[in-house]
Amino acid sequence: MISKELGKYGLHSKVYAGRLTYKLPGQIPVPNVKSYLAVIFGIGGCDILYLHRHGNIFAYLILCVYKLFGRKVIFDYDDAVYLFYHEGRYKVLARLWYLFLPKIIKRSNMAIAGSHFLAQYARNLNTNVYLIPTPVDTAIFWPRSEVPRGKQEITIGWMGQANVHVENLRLLAEPLAELSKKYKLRLKLVSALGVKEVRQIFERIETLNVDYGLDHLVDISEVPSLMSDFDISVMPLREGGASEGKCAMKALESMAIGIPVVASAVGENNYVITDGANGFLAATSQEWIKKLEMLIQDETLRKRIGQNGLETIQQKGYTLEECGRKLSQLCLGLVSRGDSPSPV
Repeated sequence: MISKELGKYGLHSKVYAGRLTYKLPGQIPVPNVKSYLAVIFGIGGCDILYLHRHGNIFAYLILCVYKLFGRKVIFDYDDAVYLFYHEGRYKVLARLWYLFLPKIIKRSNMAIAGSHFLAQYARNLNTNVYLIPTPVDTAIFWPRSEVPRGKQEITIGWMGQANVHVENLRLLAEPLAELSKKYKLRLKLVSALGVKEVRQIFERIETLNVDYGLDHLVDISEVPSLMSDFDISVMPLREGGASEGKCAMKALESMAIGIPVVASAVGENNYVITDGANGFLAATSQEWIKKLEMLIQDETLRKRIGQNGLETIQQKGYTLEECGRKLSQLCLGLVSRGDSPSPV
């Protein structure tokens, strides 16, 4: 998607490296070394090496080679990958995978971060840092016609990859248990992936109708239609750790469809959402109950918040087109002047 946008400004790109394969026992991801070698062989036709999220020794060695041949290097990331070794199943593997991240950021000509939290970390290592949010492709995420309903039921929807969001989804259990005693509610999970732990969270709430959705991932182009019957979209996030670096993508994509959002007051959500204007922020279980109940009770409020969220996407630079323009300006400045242009 971004390659097409860059092409509008005369920038041609090719994706090479970092693909992971799953060959070790327990489905542990390992690097596809061939894809890294392809980057080395492609150096002759490149002006800029663009590293996305890579923090391993392979990426660092490639950076060193490109710098040796006078090429420019941009490091880009949209997650607090340097905190991943504190969380998840493969903490030791994550520590090794991102061991060279600080050196990569430090030696890059420029760093691009997807959130304020990530930008601050990068600025401790590099003076040439720019914030470009993870963009929304509005050719895919746009308002759909309202889905006719035969029942007076409010659908609260969540979209994501459930196997890495179990603890975040757990934050919804108490609010939905309380609210479903008073209102006819349906929780719809897009990309629940058949995760057992997720079912265990919500199947105990007898008053809540739950749609666990598909047990497999689908192409991103199919996601908006799966979200089209959301009355309210939710983005729960735990405080602290890697959550602080999240780029509010779930909220942004829902806003682009015109769905009112309630999100945890964590990380970039605080910069994207103005509470009560273009969405709602919640920091406690009681706040989740209060903000959701306001939207459940008031259809007019849902429409107003949804419309304001849509305008935020269009006017505040969250579209793929606008982010592509900013990135193109930075890349062209880096090549033509050996440095970046004024901040964008």
